[in-house]
Amino acid sequence: MSELGSRARNERSKIRASQSVSVARLELQEKLEAGLESLKQTLSLGYELSVKWVPNSGGKLAGEVKKNCIHVYEKTEKEALDALTHEFLDYAISNIVEPYKQVTNK
Repeated sequence: MSELGSRARNERSKIRASQSVSVARLELQEKLEAGLESLKQTLSLGYELSVKWVPNSGGKLAGEVKKNCIHVYEKTEKEALDALTHEFLDYAISNIVEPYKQVTNK
């Protein structure tokens, strides 16, 4: 009977740990979304962008923009927010420079 009780406690502990990781993931996703909204308001551009936190799935990349979504691959909050800022600014600068590149390359 005690072995069964021990297994049940272990399972409950695993479920609680999993739930706490899910809450932490949700909180960081929300912080990234708030950070993106702040960047949009500050620079008055990039309103078409969204952000998705997908830790550890970018290989060596910290983040990248795919279509209209900034994918952030960093694991920690600080690194993820830094990657978001970097990718947003890179996107903004690229969109500002692109028309000039097209004109000069004609």
